[in-house]
Amino acid sequence: MSARLSTAALSGLLLAVVATLLAAVVGTALALVASYFGGLWDLIIMRGADLVLSIPGLLLALVVKAILGPGMITLLVTMTVLFAPVLARIMRGPMLAVQERGFVTAAEIAGCSRWSIATGHILPNVLTPLLVTAAGIAGQTVLVEATLSYLGQGTPPPSPSAGRMVNEFQKYMLVYPHLIVLPAILILLQVVAWNLLADGLQRVIRGGSRTRWSALMALIAGWRPARGATKHTEDLTPDPHQQHTTTRTTDIY
Repeated sequence: MSARLSTAALSGLLLAVVATLLAAVVGTALALVASYFGGLWDLIIMRGADLVLSIPGLLLALVVKAILGPGMITLLVTMTVLFAPVLARIMRGPMLAVQERGFVTAAEIAGCSRWSIATGHILPNVLTPLLVTAAGIAGQTVLVEATLSYLGQGTPPPSPSAGRMVNEFQKYMLVYPHLIVLPAILILLQVVAWNLLADGLQRVIRGGSRTRWSALMALIAGWRPARGATKHTEDLTPDPHQQHTTTRTTDIY
């Protein structure tokens, strides 16, 4: 029992991470196109997201599973279809706000391409809300997978799943209740852990370390300011006999 629970926990963790990454990539790309390019793209993407979100999630997941058939790839596609519109809807607002910042205007004046501005200037500055949202969605993927597995439409055997274990052992509920309680506790702990991670990220961002966090995200994304929109330092004391050099940092933003 302990071996199955351990394997189910690892399988659930990997599934949550991979499914969340796929949903984050697709949802962020849709939000980036909708917010920066606007117009017809914004209308089509946002109305499509509203259409998907109007369908009950479990029903949509069952429909996707029925169309694509069983399998781990199908489960990942199902998670992406469920949560990519959520991320697209949430991330569109921060991206619209970043477009009004001065460095985006400076990059446009410098002649950077639209895709360069979108991926090199807008995207790195919305990574913090993206991480918080993705951590919360990872907890939801655990619940969706457990529900689908309980219905026999989730993780295919022989891979263990906490939801399928609840379904298999429910006939022994009165005799061996721990066979159901332990998988249920595993599901609960996974969901709580992801939600605590999302809450912790949000507290860190709001707790005064925003500058260091933004710098870290920019470093991870490999962001570099556009030419002509960078800070530069100039020497104001050309006399070499002075004991120290006075510098002034000029920001053109």
